[in-house]
Amino acid sequence: MAAFRAGDDGLADALLAGTAPEADVSPFYTVVAVRGGILDRVATAFRRKGPVLVSGSGHLLLPLPEVAALPVCRDVLEELGVEVWLCVAERPAARVPLARKEVDEIDALVLSLGRPPGVYRIDDMLFETAVTGTPEVREELGRVAAPLLANPVLCETIVALLDADGNRAEAVKQLFIHRSTIDYRLWQVEQLTGLSPVNPRDLAVLGTAIAMSRAHARG
Repeated sequence: MAAFRAGDDGLADALLAGTAPEADVSPFYTVVAVRGGILDRVATAFRRKGPVLVSGSGHLLLPLPEVAALPVCRDVLEELGVEVWLCVAERPAARVPLARKEVDEIDALVLSLGRPPGVYRIDDMLFETAVTGTPEVREELGRVAAPLLANPVLCETIVALLDADGNRAEAVKQLFIHRSTIDYRLWQVEQLTGLSPVNPRDLAVLGTAIAMSRAHARG
């Protein structure tokens, strides 16, 4: 993420580093990772809704619990009217660094999976975060993803099918291809990976494998 200027006398940066004085902070903060749009404009839109701290790293900190911050984030997206991704996580003030780590991980998964603009939290990515949590699973997902990453067309097809919630008719519209073409591509995926993209569980595994491998490649 591109950097905002540091503001609020460095309080946002201190919270993210875990060094903020207790007397100066709210009980809870929702950390927001911002992707897309003009970042200064996003921050200004949040300021119109209420208090917001802006960090040097580009994270926003709302002095609100997540349940209150989510509608604010959705209102900001509607107001901006541009493609923006907001990943959010709440923690008590002393644990804000953990919220930053969480939103960065969510952001990486959302980007890798090609998810549409919107507001995302850990509950939206439970499967993806769970299956990438152990070295053995990550290794197996890497094996699954390898033949797909070597074929960008197949990756694009899986991502489109995920965006369409597994609906091939909708995915065909996104990809501007014939139904027979997507059926052939999905057959290729099954031959390469042993997983059937028409099976919801297998499709989720394929999407997660692609996301994890792309995130790892970006470092």
